[in-house]
Amino acid sequence: MKKSIAPIPLIVLSLIFCLLVTGCSGKSGSSIVGQWAKDSNNNAVLIFAENGDFNSNFGIDLGLDDEAVSYSISSDGMLEFRDAYGYNSFLNKSSSKDCKLSDYYLNGNTLIIDGETFTRVQ
Repeated sequence: MKKSIAPIPLIVLSLIFCLLVTGCSGKSGSSIVGQWAKDSNNNAVLIFAENGDFNSNFGIDLGLDDEAVSYSISSDGMLEFRDAYGYNSFLNKSSSKDCKLSDYYLNGNTLIIDGETFTRVQ
């Protein structure tokens, strides 16, 4: 007699596979990776590269003596900037657009850092 696979475990395995694939694919709307233009001056841009490099074409106060060259985000959402000398500064993630200067706000295509609002352009 031919053995058949029970439909319930097969359905459960299929659902788990789908959740894993969709949960780990592509950029999420809450990802900081990309190019961000300052709302008050579209020529002022922040670039957060996927590999952790950071670039800015204007002076932004991140609490460092030198320009930040890289960034990382911890699992609790803390944003860390590092300069070329290894010094770092930290910004806590805020759930409100009315965040303190020591915080940042990120939701979809809106980023607020140092009291300035940026919109994702890429």
